[in-house]
Amino acid sequence: MKKRCIYCHKVIEDNLETCPYCQKKIDFNNLSEQETHELHQYCHNQITKGGDYIDNGLTFTVIGAILAVIGAVLLYVSNRYNNYGKRIWIFTSVEFIVGVVLLSITFGCLVYGGFRIVSGLLKKSQYKKIIEQTAFKK
Repeated sequence: MKKRCIYCHKVIEDNLETCPYCQKKIDFNNLSEQETHELHQYCHNQITKGGDYIDNGLTFTVIGAILAVIGAVLLYVSNRYNNYGKRIWIFTSVEFIVGVVLLSITFGCLVYGGFRIVSGLLKKSQYKKIIEQTAFKK
C-alpha cells in the first residue's frame, strides 16, 4: 500500500521509515524528543496554514455572495416592460451582460472558496492527528 509523505507530499511505499525524496523520518514510533519537537513545530505551522486556507475561503465566499446580490439586482433591472405592458428580458442591455458576468464570477468565487475551506479543514485535522499520535504520554 502507498501513502504520502507529510513533509513533501510525494507518494511513497507504506513500509519505509524515511522518505526517499526529502530524507525526513516518517515512522513516528521511535522518535527522539528533538525529532518529536521538530515534527510538532512543522505540524503547528501546517495547522496555521490550514487556518489561513479557511480564512481565504471565507473571504472568497463573502465576495461571491456580494457579487451574487449585485448581479441579481442588475438582472432585475434589465427585465423591463415593453410597449404592451409585459416584462421582457433585454439581452443586449449593459445591465444584463454585466449581471450575467457577475453571476459567473460568483459561481467561481463560491466554488473556490468552498474548496479552500474544505482543504483547510482537512489540513488542520490531518496534522492535529499527527500531533496526538506523537504526543508524549505522562
